[in-house]
Amino acid sequence: MVKNREDFELHLYEKIGIKHFKTFVLKLRDLLLYRSASKMTDEERHDFLNSQSNYNIGKINSMEDVVKFKKMLYLNASIHSLAMIPCLFSLINGINLFFILCTIINLYCIILQRYNCIRVNKIIKKMTPHYERQRNEVKEELEKDDALLEEHTYKKVSRKNEIPITLEEIINNSSIEDLKKYRESLKKYLEEENQEELDNTFGSKKLKLEFKSKGN
Repeated sequence: MVKNREDFELHLYEKIGIKHFKTFVLKLRDLLLYRSASKMTDEERHDFLNSQSNYNIGKINSMEDVVKFKKMLYLNASIHSLAMIPCLFSLINGINLFFILCTIINLYCIILQRYNCIRVNKIIKKMTPHYERQRNEVKEELEKDDALLEEHTYKKVSRKNEIPITLEEIINNSSIEDLKKYRESLKKYLEEENQEELDNTFGSKKLKLEFKSKGN
């Protein structure tokens, strides 16, 4: 019994063979990548072929990985949608077997992205309550430890410059894994009190802690 619209879609896509199409696409991808993976060990080859890509969600360490994969699905669907437009215009001018095949392949690729997106949404829905609890716990610990410090500022440090950033911006723009690193670095800082750069990165930049009393 189909429960809702998304379940109906999944059921419909499976009826028209989307699972078989996905298997075909992955086998074709593996064949094309065979030379690149031929010198790898079995474990390396498995990790390489099953890493996150347009069709593989890969290893999930946090909900950010799932959200990142969902963005890749949208991007891939957009690419196939654009690729299908000239095929449709060509078919308007006359039936051509090549363009019929191209249209069908691109259409199935778009359907596959939609099929995967629905399943990803279900994963996100299940993960969200636990993810929010975890994030709030880390946020509260960070704010608590941050309040123990004397008046200070944070900066993102790269080779070229230093950009001021607030704790709120760090929290809002960081994955939960990065927040955990910030938390551990801040705890370490409070214990040692002899370092200015926290032991983590913000994107490609180091996060620096500066006390206003030191002067700049």
